[in-house]
Amino acid sequence: MYLRKLRHSKTLAEAESERLYDTLSEREQQLDTIINHLPLMVTARDPETFAVLSSNDAAKSILGLPQPLSAGESYGAAVSENLSQFLTACDQQTLHGSNADTTRELQIGNRVLKAQTLSALDRDGQPKM
Repeated sequence: MYLRKLRHSKTLAEAESERLYDTLSEREQQLDTIINHLPLMVTARDPETFAVLSSNDAAKSILGLPQPLSAGESYGAAVSENLSQFLTACDQQTLHGSNADTTRELQIGNRVLKAQTLSALDRDGQPKM
């Protein structure tokens, strides 16, 4: 009897785990859709290596790239040295705890690139490192 209840509880827990996984997957797809339809460049980068974790479709056109940024890629491998240094400086400013205005501008030909860098926050509202 005890083993039967234990198996039943395990089955219920597995079903709940699968339901939660499906819900999380659905939410991730919704977020990806929203981010990819933004006209603004959105790029997530690893705070230690600054490698690209993900980027939206607008990043390609804003940076003037022939293809989207790939996961694991660095800006240095995809854009000019000047632009790479600018974007990395924005990330480093945020990473080192600057809560001041993290909006910076860079003149590129007849265009102005305006970058605002934000840190991902944990549950307590602290920057993830």
